[in-house]
Amino acid sequence: MNLVNFVLFTVRCSLFTDSANRDTLLEAATNIFLSFLTSRKLIKNKKGKSPRPKLLWKRIGTGGFDIKIVNGKNYNPMNTHFILLESSMNAKVTIENGEVVIVQENMGHIIFKSANAKGKFAKFRKVKFGVDYDIYAYSQNGNDNLSELSVKLTLKG
Repeated sequence: MNLVNFVLFTVRCSLFTDSANRDTLLEAATNIFLSFLTSRKLIKNKKGKSPRPKLLWKRIGTGGFDIKIVNGKNYNPMNTHFILLESSMNAKVTIENGEVVIVQENMGHIIFKSANAKGKFAKFRKVKFGVDYDIYAYSQNGNDNLSELSVKLTLKG
């Protein structure tokens, strides 16, 4: 066995016997190359803050709404969260330090829904017929990257 083969053998064996990460990106890249594995990005992918969602709605029958985000094809957040509230509640919805805060004057119907994996649609089917609703949405890229709350959209019942 010549020196080159010995080094290759040693590196390959260390891939299977040592579960710790390599000390440097260069070592990791070398190990991936030598083992014929598919390479991946070796640095953390920084996700930026999502833009504020823009919403459109459509009434479906007597007990439902379809909501669509219309920001464009480059709008791809990890998650989008929707908040549906009866308009008669006179509620104020804000996002403060990563928490959704709802302050309401009256009691009423509230529905939360999340669309994961780049979801751009939400279907609400348990709404009261003849009742107006306000809807808000915000998007999320990772734990700390929340968009601004969307502009309130009133859905006519």
